[in-house]
Amino acid sequence: MWGSGCAHRLECTEHGGGQVRRIETTHFVVSSDLPEPLLKTEVRKLEQLWDAWVVFFGSAPSETTQLQVVLSSSGTANEFVADSSGFVRFTAPAMLFSEVTTYSVKGKELSYSSNAHELVHLVSHFWLPRQARWISEGLAEYLGDAEFKREAVIRMGRWQWQGGAVDSLEALWAWDEMRETGARQTELYQSAWAWIHYFSNRDEARLARLWAALATMRSARAAFESVFPTSEWAALQEQVQRYLNEGRFRGWETRVLREPQLSEPKVLEPWEVHLLRREYFEGRKFKREETRKALSLSKGAAPASLTLARFEDEYRGPELSGVLDALPADDGRALRLAASAPDVSPRKRFELLERALKALPNDLQVLLDFAIAADGKKDLRRLETSQKAVALAPWWPSPRFQVAAALAEFGRCAEADLEMEQALGLAVDGSPALTKEITDYRASLAKLCAKVKP
Repeated sequence: MWGSGCAHRLECTEHGGGQVRRIETTHFVVSSDLPEPLLKTEVRKLEQLWDAWVVFFGSAPSETTQLQVVLSSSGTANEFVADSSGFVRFTAPAMLFSEVTTYSVKGKELSYSSNAHELVHLVSHFWLPRQARWISEGLAEYLGDAEFKREAVIRMGRWQWQGGAVDSLEALWAWDEMRETGARQTELYQSAWAWIHYFSNRDEARLARLWAALATMRSARAAFESVFPTSEWAALQEQVQRYLNEGRFRGWETRVLREPQLSEPKVLEPWEVHLLRREYFEGRKFKREETRKALSLSKGAAPASLTLARFEDEYRGPELSGVLDALPADDGRALRLAASAPDVSPRKRFELLERALKALPNDLQVLLDFAIAADGKKDLRRLETSQKAVALAPWWPSPRFQVAAALAEFGRCAEADLEMEQALGLAVDGSPALTKEITDYRASLAKLCAKVKP
């Protein structure tokens, strides 16, 4: 088994770690300290999983951006998030951290990871912008149990049922409001998997209609009931229970659509490894420490990305504007950072962000910052940039706030309210703080919108 423990933490070679490599593909930028052959295998699997989900949901997303991924050995994730073996940050850009464990079976090296499960939670939002918690977890359990059977063939949804009674749909819909732990939570996960498994094997046509409804209707519950009316729920539960008791179905299998295209692995310099680590830490203290380590390891003039990190970590006042003197005038990241200086006038901030948007038209933070700076200007670009941010990061609530605000600015109240309804669909993990924030903003926006003449 390839090693674990401190000697193989995601760390630079100067501080006792192994080489960290980066590979880019169509949909991912993957950084890893895994051995190169294993890394290439795992990166191919990520692209093959993407293809499998395109088949499962019936279409490719209209817009995507490369997702940031870190793969490392068992025990690494704990340094960044306590008691975890992998995690997803639903930020911009989104970040996935997953562990890969290797083991031997009859002399053959095999690997296991939680890549698929964690990735389902993130990328399923491209197809399903609003998900009830039970649908989200059921999908992650069903699609995340990916098994690469042979060349270019993936099987998902291996049989997991351990017996017992399946939870009703009423109980699963109530899961959004509950904070279940222990055995009860395990039962809910298992039941969510069971319902998705049943629909995928016995009611595939209606499942396809459900995906379409979830992508267009106001709420996940309304979408579900439009395809599976409540009058059917009791009978459906009996059918699912019989299906589980029979235990004859072994999931869903598909061929991948293409041979994944991988860039040549790039070995990161020690200072680059610390900038990578910086991105996965939360809290300014930890980020600053990684930036300082990177600065101490860089040779000669600091690269642009390191200069940006230094300004972000060390300054909060007018000094932020100094980044424009340290970097080229057309550096979109520098323009965005300078626009956040507290002494910059609203007019100057808007001008800086216009230039940043021209330089980085697909940068999620630039898109959002421009939309915020355009508040009150009745500039259609506010709506366009925030809508683009939603398309590129459908899991991120902030752009939806700006879409709603832009629509309200033009008196399009019904559309603005629909956007906030869709934002509520992102709070599927029972997070009361996010739900309250969305609900409060929705109410205040409705009052303001009502005063605007369309």
